Amino acid sequence: MQTLLKERFLVVEVDSSKKLMLQTWKGFCNSEELRTAHQKCINLFRENGCKSLVCDTKEASVLKQEDTEWVAGNVTPALAKAGLTALNFVVPASAFAKMSVKNLEESEKKSGLVKVNYYPSLEEAMSNL
Repeated sequence: MQTLLKERFLVVEVDSSKKLMLQTWKGFCNSEELRTAHQKCINLFRENGCKSLVCDTKEASVLKQEDTEWVAGNVTPALAKAGLTALNFVVPASAFAKMSVKNLEESEKKSGLVKVNYYPSLEEAMSNL
């Protein structure tokens, strides 16, 4: 895996041979940081010809409802257009952050663009691509 982006709240790695992007989210980020980071991720996903995305959110903080809706309405469609075929989430440890992922899951189901899978560990998320 090659690290392409490193922020205090996000590390983005790519495995070019597997066409896989791994996002590791840690701690809190505000709406502006979240949106800027996602725009960078979309560009990196496209530039590296990725097809699969694993989002490790086990150490992520809670997100606002409007941020989860923004991700589902903007990021997921852009990734689908770029060729996303698999989206796997590692479920967060925090009960509050789990609510954010649950909100995202509901928004993603409404969009119907990509099937999202949820796993308790990074190992399971990576092995089920």
